[in-house]
Amino acid sequence: MTNGLGRTIFGRQIGQLNISGFVLTETFHEPRLILPRHDHECAIINLTLDGSFQQTVGNRSQECEAGSLLIIPPGESHGNKYGHGGARSLLIELAPPRLDDVRAFTDLFETPAHVKGEALSLITRRIYDEFRGRASGFELVIEGLILEMLGQTFRQNNLRNIYTPPRWLVQAQELIHQHFAEKLSLCVIADAVGVHPSHLARTFRKYHHCSIGGYVRRLRIEYAAREILKSGSSLTDVALAAGFSDQSHLTREFKRQLQTTPAGYKKLHSRNALTKKR
Repeated sequence: MTNGLGRTIFGRQIGQLNISGFVLTETFHEPRLILPRHDHECAIINLTLDGSFQQTVGNRSQECEAGSLLIIPPGESHGNKYGHGGARSLLIELAPPRLDDVRAFTDLFETPAHVKGEALSLITRRIYDEFRGRASGFELVIEGLILEMLGQTFRQNNLRNIYTPPRWLVQAQELIHQHFAEKLSLCVIADAVGVHPSHLARTFRKYHHCSIGGYVRRLRIEYAAREILKSGSSLTDVALAAGFSDQSHLTREFKRQLQTTPAGYKKLHSRNALTKKR
């Protein structure tokens, strides 16, 4: 299920404010409420004010208590289960242009994150106080506090998450390795691991420094190269087994990646093997 900017589908909306592409919405979710898996068109920052809830992303669950902060990328599928006292939250949605501005300085919104700490808790409380009080100049103060909060969140979260791929990405990689010779689509992979296709594509490139299509082509060539050396199969059979449409398709991709033809590759390795025997 998808939300548009500034629209709260689940929970009771208490108040809302739009400041320069940041849409702040105070919500209350009833005790023991269970929200089915859904996603949002826009990036979400969930500040838990009171109560608690459990959020599930993929196969991983995280307990969110008062003072904690959740980063939810656009298109990230997740489900929520609220505790005995329910939960009151301040949601901050980022309009696409504003998200682009933030992404120029941080990769926070590439993967989900759960962050907590005293410094963040204080900033969160100040944002909420300005949201409720609306004293003179509150718009500028809130915008500045949100940016400060994002900077503090990035500092706390960066070392922990930037080098560790999310579990769903590892699952996607395993799926690709198992089925690289088949016709895998981005949507099929994303659906299998429970994320949005665009989020999968961005995060995969972040960690592997190539597109999923490029990664699949590399796996196919690695497989074909091994088969060319060890099997007596024809080049056409190797090409089809590796997932290429025909022999010429394999040859073109082989030359592009390895700067030689399959025949040249086999000849080079045969010569090297002969030299070793001598």
